[in-house]
Amino acid sequence: MKTFLLSLLLLASLYADTNSSTASNATSHVDDTNVSKVSEPSVTFSLPTLEGKTIEVVTSPNGLTFKGFENRVVFLSFFGYNCPPCLKEIPEFVSLKKKLPELEIIAIEVRGLSKTELQAFAKEKAINYPLVRYDDAQEFTSYIANKAQWRGSIPFIIILDRQAEVRFLQAGMIPARILENVYDKLSKH
Repeated sequence: MKTFLLSLLLLASLYADTNSSTASNATSHVDDTNVSKVSEPSVTFSLPTLEGKTIEVVTSPNGLTFKGFENRVVFLSFFGYNCPPCLKEIPEFVSLKKKLPELEIIAIEVRGLSKTELQAFAKEKAINYPLVRYDDAQEFTSYIANKAQWRGSIPFIIILDRQAEVRFLQAGMIPARILENVYDKLSKH
């Protein structure tokens, strides 16, 4: 679990030349090429999308594997339909998805819209990436909240590299240019 949390905290390593990170009261050195693995059983979650497909997510000590999205950078976003920063972020995600078709964006609406309401919202916002209702992702959302020590602030994003390891994590809106820079860096490795 500590290794997973350390991986989540690698945000600083994307912009700084440091190989250390602190989680809880333990300090560990993290080297991108040799991240130690903690033995814990993997869990598989099924996330039904608004489009009628199911995304299988398999946990690992340092990340999440999204079946069908292997070898791709994945942005996992938790948002609310009535959250002002979330509403500003949606058109940026739509633009990024158009500009970077190899980027995978998966968003979970956490304020509890019904399927019909979320479909109308997606149509109104011209969302071009998979959406999942909170009611269909409660266990997965609880798992993420526990592992990432996320307290529910939205928007909340987890970015995984092409090896399905968590490399970036943040509560709060991130400008599109920064998201694109993170994508560019992670897609080359």
